[in-house]
Amino acid sequence: MPWIAEALAESERSYQAAVDASPHPEYSQHPARPYMMRFASHVGSAALFWLSRTAISVAADLAGREIPEVSFRDLIATSDLPPVGLLAWPKSLAAIPWKSEEMRISLTDSMTATWDGLAWVQDDNRIATYLLSRMVEQRARGEVSDARPKWSPGQVVRFNEHDLDAPIVESSVLKIEDPLKDPRGVEVVPPTVGTLVTSMLALIGQQRVVTKRHISADRPANSMQRSGHRRDITLLDILRPREVTRGAGKDRGDPELRRWWVRGHWRQQPYGPSNSLRKLIYVDMHTAGPIGAAEPSEAPAPRVSVLYGSRMQPPDEPNQPNEVPR
Repeated sequence: MPWIAEALAESERSYQAAVDASPHPEYSQHPARPYMMRFASHVGSAALFWLSRTAISVAADLAGREIPEVSFRDLIATSDLPPVGLLAWPKSLAAIPWKSEEMRISLTDSMTATWDGLAWVQDDNRIATYLLSRMVEQRARGEVSDARPKWSPGQVVRFNEHDLDAPIVESSVLKIEDPLKDPRGVEVVPPTVGTLVTSMLALIGQQRVVTKRHISADRPANSMQRSGHRRDITLLDILRPREVTRGAGKDRGDPELRRWWVRGHWRQQPYGPSNSLRKLIYVDMHTAGPIGAAEPSEAPAPRVSVLYGSRMQPPDEPNQPNEVPR
């Protein structure tokens, strides 16, 4: 991973140079180009973050529950986010509808691309988020543009620009396939791209997340080897819940005399002068109920979900600014 940010930047610069040389205005004048040029110019210097399987599972689970309304400025304060960042995880998280410019021109139906990473670039007032894919299936079928280097680790498949002070709204739903039932029967709302991005970025700054600095100089055999400096990666993992003392209190079989589990969740925590400010925090899984009552005999069953994008074909519409031509 140490080389991935530089490789993405060089790959995008190569592609944009090919677009500049193209005689077709539908490519060179596409409304997405300014955003992709900004990505190519900045992502090479991104701070690198790696979410463990446990951390990305927690983020996905919490995204399907109620998340307080926040802005990206709130997230920047909560997690001390750098101006440019790149977040990745071990296994594809979801499948997102994707269509290249060639497919749009030929009226070909959309396909799906895996969601394998998230990048962001911010300035004083706005932030652009980029959803990244390794495009493994598309590469195997020869559907990735020839203008992109063969060693490219992936590409942007969707992006959006946000006002830093506006509430985060992204309504594209990621459906949950065959989820396990919540032990208490609580219905989990399918997460959207916006809630999942919020959940992932908020985890970076939580005290219940273990962060570790790791330095690696491993690089693939490509042009990126000429960059000699080493890159730091912040590894993120979830701490195990604190041990709960078993058998506390007297259990008389009355549910009112037992404590219960409360799953981890997000909360807007008051702080500052007269508690006038708010900060998004992650509340770890814990027990609640009458003081002195018996603790629950065992932890709640884990909830495992497989996320995938909607398989419904979107209506035929002109490319929007956040649809990336490829």
